[in-house]
Amino acid sequence: LDVEVFHPDMAPLSHLVFKYPNAKAVQTLFCQMMLERGYLDNGNFYATLAHTGSLLEEYEAAVREVFPALAGAVHGRRVEASLKGPVAHAGFARLTS
Repeated sequence: LDVEVFHPDMAPLSHLVFKYPNAKAVQTLFCQMMLERGYLDNGNFYATLAHTGSLLEEYEAAVREVFPALAGAVHGRRVEASLKGPVAHAGFARLTS
């Protein structure tokens, strides 16, 4: 996957940046796949003291399952077809349109 883990100034406040023309759809599919594994993950991460080592290991295992499947959808041009709902809105667009 062409993805960057980005943090402006603080690594504990990181997010994933998918580098594709349909990046929002890729991010939505990532969120959908993580939800199927019990994680509400929109690509943003805000570390807290509640994130124990075991929780992070479980999360990493889920990401290691999702990334190959997500890469398959991206390279097979099946991202939008794999979505079970609409592409996520950016910011507050759903409230202002």
